[in-house]
Amino acid sequence: MAKLNVADLIRDLRTNAGPDLCRAGFLERSRRRAAYPGEQGLPLLGVGSSCGKPAFALPYLLTWTDENTRALEALARRYRSHVTYGHLAHLRHTATGKELAAIQDWTPFGVVYLRAEYDHAAELLRDLVDTLNPQDAPSGQERTTP
Repeated sequence: MAKLNVADLIRDLRTNAGPDLCRAGFLERSRRRAAYPGEQGLPLLGVGSSCGKPAFALPYLLTWTDENTRALEALARRYRSHVTYGHLAHLRHTATGKELAAIQDWTPFGVVYLRAEYDHAAELLRDLVDTLNPQDAPSGQERTTP
């Protein structure tokens, strides 16, 4: 049971966001975020602008299929969650309704936004990477960095 290592940084970034017009604070937060080494070998892309969750690049192209959405739904159940589908696939905790993760396929690589302070975030990130990994990706679709 582990939160993401980035949880303390994200909490600090949220707490010290300061006024909207504070350029110096913005630059310091950007520097700290850029210096973060990532999680489980996945680069930290930044923090979601609307959700405030850290965003990590998946090491492969993500294309939604019937197979991987069913696998995502099975994974969600293991985390006492369910999947909602909109522009992104979201994992929501069934008892609390809190969004635990959002998975994006809009870019040349998949992106996972994850609630850093969730008690099982590290395990969920690992399991999302494994579950969504295309088993038979055409050559050239594998990526190690964005």
